[in-house]
Amino acid sequence: MAKRKLSKSEKVTLDKIQTLQIRALKSLRSRAVMLRSSSDDILKKIDNVGIDNHYSVHSDVLRYASEVWSSSMRLGELKAMRDDLEYEYGPKKKSK
Repeated sequence: MAKRKLSKSEKVTLDKIQTLQIRALKSLRSRAVMLRSSSDDILKKIDNVGIDNHYSVHSDVLRYASEVWSSSMRLGELKAMRDDLEYEYGPKKKSK
C-alpha cells in the first residue's frame, strides 16, 4: 500500500518537531563539550597536583552533566513523538 501524502498541517507539525530536535541536539553537543572540558580540567589537576590542590566546591561538572542528561531526554521524547505522529499520519486502511 502506498503512503498517503501528508496534509499541510501535518507537515508543519513534523517540521516544528524537527526544529526542536535540532535545537536540542545543538544544546546536547555544547553541554557535552563543556562537560568534557570541565572533566579534563579536573583530571589535569588530579594528575599534576593531587591532594595538595584546593578543589572547587562550586564545580560546574554537575550542572553540565545534568544539562547533558536533560537534553538527551528531550531528544528521546521528541523522537518518540515524531515517530508516533509519523505512524499516525501514515497510510490509513480503508474500512469496508
